[in-house]
Amino acid sequence: MLFDETVEGALTVIRRLPFITGRTAKKILFFLLKNRKTYTQELIKVLEKLTFIGECSMCNMPSSTDVCNICSSPKRSDRELIVVEDFSDLFTIEQMGEYNGKYFLLNRRLDIKNGVGPENLGIEKLIEVVQARRVQDIIFAFDQSPEMEATKTLIAERLRPLDVSLYSIAVGLPFGSEVEFTDKRTIKYALLNKIKID
Repeated sequence: MLFDETVEGALTVIRRLPFITGRTAKKILFFLLKNRKTYTQELIKVLEKLTFIGECSMCNMPSSTDVCNICSSPKRSDRELIVVEDFSDLFTIEQMGEYNGKYFLLNRRLDIKNGVGPENLGIEKLIEVVQARRVQDIIFAFDQSPEMEATKTLIAERLRPLDVSLYSIAVGLPFGSEVEFTDKRTIKYALLNKIKID
């Protein structure tokens, strides 16, 4: 039995969301239909606003303003900077509620096969931020994968001429693991026991 064309279209779009199975997609659809006058209307408004959101001019985090809340906060230290691949990694670290420095999001990883080379990593912008803020410690909070190891090595080489200390949170993160899916205790341990990059 075929559903209404609009309903079928909504189901197709929901199925394209990552980590959503066919069964879960149907449950979401039924919930949205059942609550279309309340929750669904609210969701539509929020999603519409997301299409207009930009990036922080300092750290690349999704932001409605030119400079995000973290970068503009006087309570956050300029001394320490964590470099992450994307917003999901930053979100995981922030959930600990213990890190008081700032961030820089690459929003990509070195992937020559798919056309992402050194020039696409925003290293020049990172260097400008480090110099402008007089950052002293830079921590790479990357997944333990060959691609991110290559990304870290490349960026570290470009940062070496600056008067900064470079660290990695390799301790506590098993090879092949992702920051986004790591529990808070492991992330905390990895940050506290960061390894200096020679």
